[in-house]
Amino acid sequence: MWDKDTLLGDFLADSPDMSEVLLGLGMHCTSCSVSRMETLEEACKVHNLPVDPVVNFLNEEAEKLGI
Repeated sequence: MWDKDTLLGDFLADSPDMSEVLLGLGMHCTSCSVSRMETLEEACKVHNLPVDPVVNFLNEEAEKLGI
């Protein structure tokens, strides 16, 4: 569903319920206005997280939530 080039603004607009998942990863992107224009890859770099596992995890969690 999402990939590393997905903008966080689009990600959060498409699936606001996923904000809790981001928070659980230590990514407080939901409250950062700049992050809305960042890609998932850029956000992972800022938080020192590996992008591919994070994107896979986000997609798996979305599937569990029926998103």
